[in-house]
Parts: sequence; C-alpha cells; structure tokens
Amino acid sequence: PSFVFPEEIRPKDFGTKRILFVGIDFDRKGGDAVVDAFRIVRQSHPEAELHVVGPPQRPPALAEGAAGIEYHGRLSREKPEERARFFELMERCTRFVMPSTYEPDGVAILEAMAYGMPAIATDRWAFPEMIGETGAVVPPDDVDALAASIHWMLDDPERRASLGGAARARVLERFRWD
Repeated sequence: PSFVFPEEIRPKDFGTKRILFVGIDFDRKGGDAVVDAFRIVRQSHPEAELHVVGPPQRPPALAEGAAGIEYHGRLSREKPEERARFFELMERCTRFVMPSTYEPDGVAILEAMAYGMPAIATDRWAFPEMIGETGAVVPPDDVDALAASIHWMLDDPERRASLGGAARARVLERFRWD
C-alpha cells in the first residue's frame, strides 16, 4: 500500500529535533528550500537533524557531509528492509516538512500526520485544509518563512507534542477512507 494509517503509534520523544522530508521529486517537493531553511535553523539549533527520503540520486543541495543532514535515498515499500527503515523514520522523527512548489496529491503529509508529526507545507492546494491548526503553511520558495516555521516548531517540545497529537487526530477523523 502507498499510504499507511497506523492503528497505534509509539510515543515520540518530542525533545528531539528530527525533521523528516519525503519526496522522490526533490525539486518539485521544495527540497532546496528545505535544505536552505535547515541551514538557517542549524545556526540556533545545532543538534537538529534533517532526514531526507525519496530522491534516488543525491541532490546537489545534499552534499556529502552536510551538517545535520542524513540522506536515505529512495526507500521502496516493496523491499522489507527499506520499508522498515521508512517506518522507523516515521516513528522517530518529530516534525515533517514538504513545501512543494506543485502538489497534485500530498499523501506524504497525511501519512506523517497519522504518525503524530506536525507538518509544514506550502499554503497552496489542499495543504491548508489538511494541516489546519496542527502545523504551519508557508508561501512556496519562501526560505525565511520556512525557517521561521521550523524554528517555531523546534523551540517548544510541548507545542510539538500537542500539535503532533492534534495532527494524528485530524487525519484519523477527516482523511480515512471510512
């Protein structure tokens, strides 16, 4: 299945600062803006981590040894080891960011929210409706607004926990097939 609603999730450690980005099409999903914003955020949150899943080839923005950035490549759900790694990241990360410049679907955001992650996305398409008050939306390609939203989520673990619980509840209430 391409979208998994976990019936139960493990409690997250919202004291950690693990950010997840998922997108095979790195450019269209706003990957460069995420990396630029993350570099700004790392100046005041040097312990923050950015986990990048999706692009089959390492994008130029993700140079080897970039501080705090871990590139996981494309993780196939068809391969048990890669599928397990993907869901481990969904469980361990505590916020999700995907500021797409164009998005026909946005299922990755709903899946992240189902795993209790507050999300940051662009203020276009269905993202504002999906996220509601459980995360943040920013204009496409606005690195400063994106960095400010990431800061906002990193600064307060209790806020992250509250938003994560609200995000999960929103998905389970509004975006399941049943």
